[in-house]
Amino acid sequence: MGRKLEKLKAFSELIRIKETFFVFVSVLATILLCQGNVFNWKITLPALLAIIFIAAGGNMINDSFDFFIDLVNRPDRPLPSGRFSRKNAKRLSFVLFFIGIFFSLFLPLLSIVIACFTVVLLIFYSYFFKRSGFLGNFFVSYMFASIFVAVAATTPNLMTGIFIGILAFFTSSAHEILKDMEDVRGDKIGGVKTLPINHGIKKTNFIVFSFLLIAILFTPIPYFLGLVSFYYLFVIFIADLVFVKVILSVLRSSYTNPTKNVNLILFGVGIVFLAFFAGLL
Repeated sequence: MGRKLEKLKAFSELIRIKETFFVFVSVLATILLCQGNVFNWKITLPALLAIIFIAAGGNMINDSFDFFIDLVNRPDRPLPSGRFSRKNAKRLSFVLFFIGIFFSLFLPLLSIVIACFTVVLLIFYSYFFKRSGFLGNFFVSYMFASIFVAVAATTPNLMTGIFIGILAFFTSSAHEILKDMEDVRGDKIGGVKTLPINHGIKKTNFIVFSFLLIAILFTPIPYFLGLVSFYYLFVIFIADLVFVKVILSVLRSSYTNPTKNVNLILFGVGIVFLAFFAGLL
């Protein structure tokens, strides 16, 4: 029994249960926002299941290709620590992808196309683009943003999902680059050409600043397009302050705390969703 619990714990770590839960909450929030008063479980449930399984599969296949890097950066992870088989992780990731695509078949055509394309990108990213640095960051950010467009495509309110996707793309780009700063030592050994390794911390910080600034500049647009009420502006201003705090941190060339800033960006994204809900009032 203890061995099974250990395997289950290792599995939850591989699919990054906290990140998967964050995706679940984000998707549910987007569905609630875009569906408005017309809530349809026949669409909501398969959409949630499709994205959760695809996200879990993506996390698992990513860890299987990060094996040698994690031996240096995170030897406590399930694969380098030997708590879960690398071969089984690869096989199980494809099972999760298959289940995710199966649930997507209950959704509109655009959502099915995005789900299938995202799975293909996740596989190509793990095999070919993982070590390409910024190109890899771009793919991860696109895949995160596409989730919200795919979900919004199941509702009458596609434009809200598109704007959430745009904000998700730029904040996710900053998030992924900051995560690369955490992994410089292992990435150097693994031959991964990340922005911090290729261009140094100072230039990388400036790129993070640029992405977050673009995100901040986009935040008032949904209000001016009439998609949300005036209350949206009050709450989104708080999210902007969080992003500004990260910007000020990364612009101090003598100081950087990637882990703290990574968490702050996730906190800011959570406030963005609250802003859209406030905009419904």
